Amino acid sequence: MMKRAIIAGLAVTAVAGCARAAAPQPAATYSTPPPAPVVATSSVPSPASSSPSMGQQLLDWWNNGGKTAWGQLVAALGETGKAMQEAASSSPNIGAMQTACTDLQNAVTAVQSAGPVPDPAAEQWLAKSLAEFSTAAADCQAATQALSNGDSASADSMLKSEDTAVNLASADLAKSSAALPKGG
Repeated sequence: MMKRAIIAGLAVTAVAGCARAAAPQPAATYSTPPPAPVVATSSVPSPASSSPSMGQQLLDWWNNGGKTAWGQLVAALGETGKAMQEAASSSPNIGAMQTACTDLQNAVTAVQSAGPVPDPAAEQWLAKSLAEFSTAAADCQAATQALSNGDSASADSMLKSEDTAVNLASADLAKSSAALPKGG
């Protein structure tokens, strides 16, 4: 049950951090990123075995880099969302947009560096989600480059592509939570 709560928390946190309208709305307001999912600090004793339970392995992953990397990703998604919203304004801050796009890619790399989530079924969807967030970061960078070149049509196309990648990544995070066995 604890591992489902952690992965479900990851999915909800990421979706909340990156949710935004399909087309940028310059009048949107943002709050601070949502808090990280609550993770239990102790585990239920497992039957005597030579290896830790899946729940303990997941908790260890979270406490040994997963939580920090995930927080970085959620923050980067929020900043990228703000930057892409600004892209719709008459005078977007291209430097801030470039920084946000780069930060998103760096955050994806940080989560990947935290190592795989111990549950193979959940890891499959999380890895796919991270690949899609990486695509979103590349599309974000391409849109920023197009804007800096004065090519608003290409920028708009890349922003739509970036938004699609974020939506796919968010759906895959939900699948990672559903992949975990019930009661585990």
